[in-house]
Amino acid sequence: MITERSDLNGASHHLADVLARLEDDLYVAGGEPAGAVIMSPWQLEQGSGFELVVFDADVERAGARARRIAASLSAWL
Repeated sequence: MITERSDLNGASHHLADVLARLEDDLYVAGGEPAGAVIMSPWQLEQGSGFELVVFDADVERAGARARRIAASLSAWL
């Protein structure tokens, strides 16, 4: 599932801070087939938005995970 926003006007962030914020939700190669992959790190760094591909056991779970991550990032940025 893809989730994205490009209309945010937040503060800039270091990529390390973004990764720390998303740490529990990131996909890890070789691990469980669930998590988020950041497709546009520059948007997160600039605070302008995000584009993520989100995986989970099924579409319902992926959608729920994507909505949760998007809400969290939107509030943070």
